[in-house]
Amino acid sequence: MQLNKQIWEGPYENKFSLFKKTHSTVLQYRLDFPEAPSGYWAYYIPKPYLESVIGNTEWPEAINVEIRKTFLPIKEIGFTGDMSTPRANPEYREYDYRKNPPQNWENDSGHHYEVLSPRHTLWIPKQIMEELQPPSKIAVRVTAAVSGKKYTITVTDGAILDINQE
Repeated sequence: MQLNKQIWEGPYENKFSLFKKTHSTVLQYRLDFPEAPSGYWAYYIPKPYLESVIGNTEWPEAINVEIRKTFLPIKEIGFTGDMSTPRANPEYREYDYRKNPPQNWENDSGHHYEVLSPRHTLWIPKQIMEELQPPSKIAVRVTAAVSGKKYTITVTDGAILDINQE
């Protein structure tokens, strides 16, 4: 008898560095990750999606990636509602959990998520979710990383009062 495991909710955040921009449709960003079979975690992001996030095609040298269980409904409303398709906009991109990983990937080294239109697969090392059950959908938020600069933003009642560079 298997007990129900708690579902991973996240968030997980880290900074990935640009590694390869020669692919025709995606950019490869990497994070040193010694626990991964290759020693790094490769994050492939579709070029059109990153362009919608940053507003141009001057690809940043680093991006911040935040991964969490989706915060949106996973089914349409109603008793017989269908599973919703992954959504994408400049704020986030959703992925569906893929129970059967691609044949050329190591089955036990991570969790696989995908978007079908256009087809795009995301691999998440198992160490991120530890022993928790992977959620059926995740949301990934990407922002350009600003190196060497830190800002303090003062907000009151939803209005920005002041922005100071540290």
